[in-house]
Amino acid sequence: MSTLIEAIEAVLQKYSLSDRQFCLKLDIEPSTWHRVKTGEINPSAKFLSQLSNRFPELDMTIMLFLKANATEGNTNANTNKEEEPKATA
Repeated sequence: MSTLIEAIEAVLQKYSLSDRQFCLKLDIEPSTWHRVKTGEINPSAKFLSQLSNRFPELDMTIMLFLKANATEGNTNANTNKEEEPKATA
């Protein structure tokens, strides 16, 4: 997953986005991004879809990430963990 995270970090730097601004663009909780970034959880399909919609330049990296996960048979311990739902106020 580090390649995906590195690509996301590069996009954040390219657009001068903070983690908070990134989360607002993707409509995700900052804690979700932190947990994905640190490898505590894998990004969900929703996360990847929102990422692709907002940053289409990451499409190839997302596809490679999905292919790698499918090839590994999802044996990663983090695979069964899903990101937390966005809190509503």
